[in-house]
Order: sequence, then structure tokens, then C-alpha cells
Amino acid sequence: MISSLEVIKKLLSSSSALLQLAPGGVTIGPASPADQQKGCIAIAEIESPTINRYVHSLQARYTISCVANSLDSSEAIARTMWDYFYGENFFNRKTITQANGITYLVHYLYLTSGPTFRRQGLNYESLMFAEGMFGIEPVLA
Repeated sequence: MISSLEVIKKLLSSSSALLQLAPGGVTIGPASPADQQKGCIAIAEIESPTINRYVHSLQARYTISCVANSLDSSEAIARTMWDYFYGENFFNRKTITQANGITYLVHYLYLTSGPTFRRQGLNYESLMFAEGMFGIEPVLA
């Protein structure tokens, strides 16, 4: 079964511009304090995905947290994320999950709101929300 979080992680990890600003990388779930200090992107599902067996798809909503040790850094990661989402075409795009190497179709993936900025302990967070729909059946690469 597809892990939409792994697909999103793979897509975000393929951007050299994002990884340059966020050397802590892309994590699923909460990031470690060390990664947060370096600058990182943490992704999580807001609620359980909805699986549609009729069209063989999975739909879900996500939070994408851009965390860094300064507001300027977290904002730079968030702005680059916004540019990446809308500069790339995440509609009907094939990608590979990291866990099993099988290719799945990304029907769509887009940001729905954000970024909102807040202080989180010693770090700053720029929080965005995304929505995506992914095929649950493997496709030929």
C-alpha cells in the first residue's frame, strides 16, 4: 500500500533549493531538536486518509512545518516551498516511494494555506497546509 507521506518526502527531498535552506532534511512526523536547529521540513497527516476504491486513490490533508532557529530562515524555507510547489507541476506526475521502490501516480498535490509564523520554543515555525490525491495502484515506470 502507498504511503502518501513517503511520496511527499520524496518530492520535497528532490529539491536542491529546499535542502540547501533546510540541511536538517525532510522528516515524517516531529523533527529532532538538532534537525530543527539546522533548519528542516516536517510533514504530517492532519487526519486519516480517505481511500476511494472505485477510482483507486487516496486523498489526505497534511501539515508542512518549516522549522529553523530564526524567523528569517523558517520564512525562507516556506517561501522556497511555495515556489517549489507552484513552479513544479504536481498534477498527474509519477514518483517513487522510498520504502518499496514502486511507482505511484500523484493526481494532485497543492498548498491550501499558509505560511503562518510562530515561535516554537527556541525555534521558529512557518506552518503550511497541503492537500493531495495519490493513486493506490502501482503504475509502470
